Amino acid sequence: SQKAVDKITTHLLLKHITTKTALSSNTTTNKKQQEEESKEKSTIDAELEDNLQQMAISILGCKHWCANLLLLSMLERSVASFHSLLLLKSSSSSGNKDEDDGLDMTDIAEAIDSLQRLWTFTSNLKLHLHPSHLLCDVTIGVARTLVSLGDVKSQKYGADWVEKVERY
Repeated sequence: SQKAVDKITTHLLLKHITTKTALSSNTTTNKKQQEEESKEKSTIDAELEDNLQQMAISILGCKHWCANLLLLSMLERSVASFHSLLLLKSSSSSGNKDEDDGLDMTDIAEAIDSLQRLWTFTSNLKLHLHPSHLLCDVTIGVARTLVSLGDVKSQKYGADWVEKVERY
């Protein structure tokens, strides 16, 4: 029985050492591969989330809480994407307006539409708190995106969204 314990311990120790050695040798070569896998996973997650949201709307209806939670999650992802593109644009363009900034006005319009639907949904819940307690982050995110577009009309519209959450 002592031989079996020693044999198992030795096997586990060797397995641990070889795993650590393999991990340390692969870290430098796998950084790019990990970045690519992360981007691919993010794309797959976004597609899955979109499919789930479409299925929830078709089965449960657009006023169901599940469909709206998925909509909120997708809106958070969109706002994060907008901010990433804006940060990359500001760090790389250095004031060159001729470059394509990567922001699609259709995506921004969809985000605004989603935000309006979420505000309507949370208002209709008749909770004892203001909808901005639930939607403050995404509302501010959409407003930032609108203000960053630079035209006066978008900036005013972004300010209107900020006014909704300003008191809270």
